[in-house]
Amino acid sequence: MKGLKKLIGQIFPPYKFKIQRQEWTLLVDTLITNLPDDYQELKEQRQRTRLYGLSDWILFPGFMFITIGYDENGHREFKKRRTSYQLSGQRIFSKKLNDYTSVDFLIKENLLAGIRIENSNYEIEEFDLKRVQSQHLERTRIEFPPSDLDLFYDGLDDQIKSKLNPEDIFDIDFNNRKFYAFYDLKDGNYLATDKKLNVYSLVHDAKPMAKKLKYSLSEILDDIIAENFDKGKHLEERYRTMA
Repeated sequence: MKGLKKLIGQIFPPYKFKIQRQEWTLLVDTLITNLPDDYQELKEQRQRTRLYGLSDWILFPGFMFITIGYDENGHREFKKRRTSYQLSGQRIFSKKLNDYTSVDFLIKENLLAGIRIENSNYEIEEFDLKRVQSQHLERTRIEFPPSDLDLFYDGLDDQIKSKLNPEDIFDIDFNNRKFYAFYDLKDGNYLATDKKLNVYSLVHDAKPMAKKLKYSLSEILDDIIAENFDKGKHLEERYRTMA
């Protein structure tokens, strides 16, 4: 059967890539599922995301970058700034080596980002998926180059930082523009700022979708903290004033 799949894959490359993604998914899911309960968040991530591929990671030689697709809220829910580490110590039995081989994961801001399996081509037939050892794990903090979001947040003055929870901020491409969302209006709508700290209301079903507000960032944060900002009323006004 495997030989038939490879033959079909040679004739129909899209089929080959589909099978390859399925096998990578099974391999990664098997390893993550076998982690202890301390890593329940990583297990939940795999349940709620799709693995699209593995590719060489220039930034971390020897690791494969894991391309993952998230649902609408998954990326924001799981991401935790300043929570990046290497998880080592897991082992899986390699049929090719007739012995166990080591597995390492890279976690970037609490999100699964990379994998390394020593002496492996990441082909599922290399492994006995029922023989995974996860008893001696080691977690080592690791630094990734700062992202645009890190640079944006670090550049804010301390007064504004004191009014923000850094875990609530994320970058978003909205209508082909980059924004930094800081307040959830629900259903994929947000209050956000651009790099110049102009405040915008981002509402998909309103016109314009991105509307610049009269508030400064500091002012609207003060209103939110004091519970003087009514998100329901704001959305009603956005829909009522559609052009």
